[in-house]
Amino acid sequence: MLYDLADGPPKPGTLLESIFLVLVNRRQEQEFIKTRLLVEAALAPHSEKHNLEKIFEQYTAQAFPHLEKKDDKEEEKKALAAWTAHDKLVIRPLWDAAPERLKAASKLRGARDRVKKMEEDRKKDRLRRLDE
Repeated sequence: MLYDLADGPPKPGTLLESIFLVLVNRRQEQEFIKTRLLVEAALAPHSEKHNLEKIFEQYTAQAFPHLEKKDDKEEEKKALAAWTAHDKLVIRPLWDAAPERLKAASKLRGARDRVKKMEEDRKKDRLRRLDE
């Protein structure tokens, strides 16, 4: 959508230019495969050798990569095993963290009370000076 709504080409050498070039390339490949599919479909009745299914699969893989079904379970297991192999995962229950949070909250409350007391003392001191 960003590519379609752009008012001009991006600055050369930027990341946006790279993204635009990839999009242009993918769209050209999609258009080529679509044209090839249409030509093969038109010529299929006249020839014995036709591979419409293979070309259609190529087109769908290129045009709709998010629909491609992949079985990545084994790769995911290997990646997780590699990620957890070097260190132990330490999981701390939430209730263990609560005393630390409460200590910090009480320190903040104490600081708030001290600031309020200092402000009240300043007001009293100012009023006392005005009375004198």
